[in-house]
Amino acid sequence: MSLDQITDLIKAKFTRIRTGLTVGFAGTETMDRLRELRGGQWRSVPMTAELPFEEEQFEVVVMSGESVSNAAVKEAHRVMKPDGCLYFSVAERTGSQEGFDLCNRIFYLIG
Repeated sequence: MSLDQITDLIKAKFTRIRTGLTVGFAGTETMDRLRELRGGQWRSVPMTAELPFEEEQFEVVVMSGESVSNAAVKEAHRVMKPDGCLYFSVAERTGSQEGFDLCNRIFYLIG
């Protein structure tokens, strides 16, 4: 999903976001764009084996598709609030087969 598609989904679901997290994006451009969209306190971190946050901290987690792994999805789920949403951003340059393979992998990881 592109960042534009993610912002459209977030606009439809949330009127305000209190806490959000972006994972695996270079720089803060993605986080800044999402903060402008619905406000709130946003954090941005590189993908690591363990995210440096306590459980159930974030309403929204947006991960770079390049960061997707079993451990990354489990960590995102751990830091996400029970009614939170997890989004994956895939670069527009991703070919249709590559994007299809990534989606299959994400669905497999989520279960």
